[in-house]
Amino acid sequence: MKTYRGDRTIDGVQVTVDDAPLPVREDIAVLSRDGFEWSYEGEAPAQLALALLADHLCDPKRALRRHRRGADGGRRLKRRARRETLAHQGFNAPLASDMLVIY
Repeated sequence: MKTYRGDRTIDGVQVTVDDAPLPVREDIAVLSRDGFEWSYEGEAPAQLALALLADHLCDPKRALRRHRRGADGGRRLKRRARRETLAHQGFNAPLASDMLVIY
């Protein structure tokens, strides 16, 4: 399982996957010219979400489709529903606190 880590530095938010920098993936879509961010809805968090999906799925087109699908809903799902939704969409990793280690 991959480990994703995020850190807020003097240079902004830095995210790694297995200790290597997570590519911003502007080759898929330019959602933010400011790199990654989290904690609010906006372009930089959207770029981070897309980069995470692209890394996890290893398929840029599929990542963009799933990113757009998630962005237009804005709905909350309970833990079990999230697991079922992600499993249906091809995610086979544990969820939430056990899925991504971001700190």
